Amino acid sequence: MAGPERAAIGQRNRLAASFKQPIIHSSCPDHAIAFIDNLKPMNSWLHKMFALPGPYPERAVIEAIKRLSLLVRSSGLYMTLMSLPVVLVFWGDVPAPWLLIWWALALTVPCGQYLLARSYFARERRIGAPDFDWSTGYARRLSFFSALDGVVWGGACLSILAVQSLGHQMLVLVLTIGNAAGSIFATSFWPATQYYFVIPAIGLAILALILTGDPGALGVAAGLGVYMVILHFMVREAYKTTMDGIEFQFENQELVEKLRAQTQLAEQANAAKSKFLAAASHDLRQPLHALGLFAAALRERVTSAEALPLLGNIDQSVTALGGLLDALLDLSKLDAGLVKARTRDVNLAPLLATLTREYEPQAQAKALTWYCRESETVVQTDPVLLETMLRNLIGNALRYSEKGGVRIDCTQDGEVARIDVSDTGAGIAPEHHRDIFREFFQLHNPERDRTKGLGLGLAIVERLNLILGHRLELRSAPGEGTTFTLHLPLGDRAKAQEAAEPEFEDWAAHLARITVLIIDDDASVLKGMRELLESWDYRVVTAASLDEALGMLDEAPNAIIADYRLQNEQTGTAAIHEIRRRFGAAIPALIITGDTAAQRLDEIAKEDIAFLHKPTPPGKLRAFLRSAVTGA
Repeated sequence: MAGPERAAIGQRNRLAASFKQPIIHSSCPDHAIAFIDNLKPMNSWLHKMFALPGPYPERAVIEAIKRLSLLVRSSGLYMTLMSLPVVLVFWGDVPAPWLLIWWALALTVPCGQYLLARSYFARERRIGAPDFDWSTGYARRLSFFSALDGVVWGGACLSILAVQSLGHQMLVLVLTIGNAAGSIFATSFWPATQYYFVIPAIGLAILALILTGDPGALGVAAGLGVYMVILHFMVREAYKTTMDGIEFQFENQELVEKLRAQTQLAEQANAAKSKFLAAASHDLRQPLHALGLFAAALRERVTSAEALPLLGNIDQSVTALGGLLDALLDLSKLDAGLVKARTRDVNLAPLLATLTREYEPQAQAKALTWYCRESETVVQTDPVLLETMLRNLIGNALRYSEKGGVRIDCTQDGEVARIDVSDTGAGIAPEHHRDIFREFFQLHNPERDRTKGLGLGLAIVERLNLILGHRLELRSAPGEGTTFTLHLPLGDRAKAQEAAEPEFEDWAAHLARITVLIIDDDASVLKGMRELLESWDYRVVTAASLDEALGMLDEAPNAIIADYRLQNEQTGTAAIHEIRRRFGAAIPALIITGDTAAQRLDEIAKEDIAFLHKPTPPGKLRAFLRSAVTGA
């Protein structure tokens, strides 16, 4: 075959491809080629006007077909009722056999679509989600029923040639037009079903109107032609919106899966970090705990003016290291949900007096003024958590104030008490009012000076405030200092007095009758604990294991302090449980542990056992024993 002839055949095939119709014979006349050339711009314009958006990914098409099946299955009954008005109105005006045949065909369509939709989901249950080829083949079968439906309703429209009643004609036209418009949402999943219905249904209605020869009918026919074009564009936009929505949903699912995978990796990394910290913390805390106990016991005995400063330096170092570990652990316990509020009516006077005794010397050491207004206000709160919050706020105020002073005010405002902690520090810019509650954020410590803390105090304050349900306000600006305000509900004074510690005429003699059992397999810890508690006038019994403790006890102790990990894979919780069972009493108990795993802490809390982390500050240990002795 010569080159020019091959070129001519190629041109004809390309032109035919523009109409999506292959030219089978190669001997296409030249005038036909010229005619196609003239129509080519119009064909391109029509293609752009009537082409559907896309193409969309196969997964979106499969999902759209599934949703179409759901709609078809749920609307089967409604579609069967559409034809009933036509039968009732035309009965007697159209021969009954023809009308019944038409009705049978009209009922066949929704029934067939319903059964086809049921087969789709039966296959899905039996085999699984269908693939792209099967889904599109199934959609084409649905389209066949739509074409049959269009022919049925188009045939009804032809009845206007035989029935001259305007009411009858309008009924069948309105039902046909409404059916076409109402199915836009359903057909937006697969537009072919709309076209297969509209072309025969509206097309035959137009033909019937033209055949009447009535000028008014011709105008209606023209209007229906425009209506068909409008329907196309409506279906086109509905299809685009539907498919874009489905694809957007898939993209969101992918993002969620990626986020879930990243979250899982983060959780695994966090679990590994917690496991490492738990193991390292236990080994670090054991000697630090013993050192703190010895230092506290030594302070009770040393009176030398030369030794006291050295002992103070030891205390300061132990306290600083313990404080850093405690801050990290407090935050971990709060995030793990292990801290629960035990709200009761509390008189603020003793708490404010304690804070003054502890922090006034620290303020004076920095040449700062200290003011704490005395108050007998009674509030509803957890006294331990509230004290922790105030200590963190006061610690921050002292740490970041170089001149001026720190002021604590407690006032009443209606049914609410206000506690203000104010300082004269550098202040906080408004844009950082939220940042300061983030972990490790320190606004005025760029050099990361550890004497200024880790930046965890305010993060702990915010979490404790959420647990207590109080309201915390911050007022601060650069150069104007900072004020934190806590809003607490007022409490009942009578109930607060009932909960106050009982008074003993001879407190030391009372403590001498209190037996504290200490269980720990570390000899240095046992020795240090005995030295400390005896200096506080308690009667102390020490044991390295549960069996040794049971052998030394003739009656139930007043309190139990145990390490979590004991000899022979025993645990402090199991030992406490057995001692309580043996003596039939809910003995107040405390676990002292270096384990920081959230699961371990939750296990201890469920046994109604208090716990402290090593190194244990003597003040916290003393507070536990005082609570055990008084029952407060």
